[in-house]
Parts: sequence; C-alpha cells; structure tokens
Amino acid sequence: MPATPEELRGSIRALVRRLGVLNTDRTPAGIPLGVSYCHAVSALMETPEPLRQRDLAEVLNLNKSSVTRLCRRLEEDGHLEISADADDGRARSLTLTASGRELGEQIHVASRDRYAALLAIIPKAEHENVLRSLDVLNAALATLDAD
Repeated sequence: MPATPEELRGSIRALVRRLGVLNTDRTPAGIPLGVSYCHAVSALMETPEPLRQRDLAEVLNLNKSSVTRLCRRLEEDGHLEISADADDGRARSLTLTASGRELGEQIHVASRDRYAALLAIIPKAEHENVLRSLDVLNAALATLDAD
C-alpha cells in the first residue's frame, strides 16, 4: 500500500529528531559543535585541494551568506584559512589548518563509531534495504530540489 505524505513526514521528523539534527550545539555523533560546522570541516577533509567557498555552499546545500558566516567562524576558531583563489581573485579559496584537519579526524572517528554502533543494532539482513531506502529518498529529494 502506498504511503501517505503524513506518514512520510512523520517518519522523517522522527528520524531528524532521533538523530539530534535539531540540536544546535552538538552533532548526532556527539561532537560539541553545530552540525553545519562539522559538515563543512568534513567536506573540506574530503577535498585534496582547496575548495572555493561557493563550491562548499553547493556541497552543503546552504546559501552563500550562511556559508560566508560559517567560514568566518571556522577561520576565527583557527580551523580554516581563507585566501584569494589562484584562478579568480574575486573567489575565496578554503583550506583547513592543521587544527582544522585534527578536528576533521575527530569528527570522522566519532561519526564512524556512532554509525558503526547503529549498524550493529540493525539486523545484517536489513543493511542493504536501509541503505537502498536512504538512496531512494536522497534521489527523490534531489529531483524535488531541482524542480
């Protein structure tokens, strides 16, 4: 039987709340920082070369002004170096500092441990179904956002 919009909304709300995404001062993995802060550090950790600020906005699906404020905070905290882009002097190039990379490693370990614990609770026979369902939901959201 097809799901109703109310059922989907209820399930997503419960997931968001259970994950702790609404907590502004702690990530779902227990890192005492905001979720967008940690996602920015993680995105920069996954990039071998400096990332432009507008590319970080796209990766995080945040508007430019939010990313500008976020980058300013990261820089003030000593986790990020912001410089003029080598190819386009108007663009800002972002590079994690040594402290930022150390924080990125802490985030990675805490996140990996949290999701490993979650996977350990889910029956192994359901792992593929859970991941497939999340893929379907992500693809549907991408299509909806593109419209």
